[in-house]
Amino acid sequence: MKTINFDKAYFDSTGHLFPLEIANDHNIFFHGTSSINERGIDELGLVYFNTSNLKVWSELASGIIDNLRTFYITEKTKFHYNVFESGAILILKLYTENDFKKSNKGKYEKPIFLTFNDKSALLYALKSRAGGETIYALKELEKDLHNTINIYEDKEKKWQEQYLQEKKGHLELGFTEDRISPYEKPELSDFEKALVSLKGAFNYAKELESNHEYGCVYAIKLNEDDISNMQFDHSYVCLNKVPQSKILFKMKIPDNIDYAENSWDNAMMEKWDYWKDLVKRPN
Repeated sequence: MKTINFDKAYFDSTGHLFPLEIANDHNIFFHGTSSINERGIDELGLVYFNTSNLKVWSELASGIIDNLRTFYITEKTKFHYNVFESGAILILKLYTENDFKKSNKGKYEKPIFLTFNDKSALLYALKSRAGGETIYALKELEKDLHNTINIYEDKEKKWQEQYLQEKKGHLELGFTEDRISPYEKPELSDFEKALVSLKGAFNYAKELESNHEYGCVYAIKLNEDDISNMQFDHSYVCLNKVPQSKILFKMKIPDNIDYAENSWDNAMMEKWDYWKDLVKRPN
């Protein structure tokens, strides 16, 4: 595995981390992570790792927030109050429901995500993503809870409006008043209790971020057999394991880099077109 130094001027001018002969190679994919995972990857490659704590905390957070935001407006019909703005709970639910799975040994494990675009991998090498997307979402969720507590009265007014709009819609659909539940709301104390219940998860997330020294992006060369065993998830693909021998390059990313989401360039689209028929789609 060869280390390539980060070149800010090159990155600013091209939008790529790696030289174009690497970035545009049809067989090379990328994985972004934190320095906290560097040693393990350098020695073992990219492997499934035990994420039992993350899954438990993700499910706990998802359950707590669903109880705060879910309201049954009829006996069988529910809707969600717009409790938070960041979308953190959606990330947690996505990871809980789709990404985690049990291994044969009963341990919770998480697939390895790779991307065609080296700049997309950069996002996951940032300090804010240290520990992965689930950890990032937990940190955002803590901010959401504090923000809701601070502006609870304003939030509560919006929930009333949301309820009235939902009620009006059900009346227009032919529901009678007696079939529509009266307005309920999550109390301020419910959000305060959620902060306490999730304190361990939030502290762990902040600890991982504090241990982050720099980011790492790995360039991985795969063959057609590897690709055929992948699954496609938006702009990412996942595998069970990437041996160290397939990791050709590593780049360390400084903390002060500015990241802005960008669209794929023509070379990235060509790369995806090259492989899209081989990569499995989730059922």
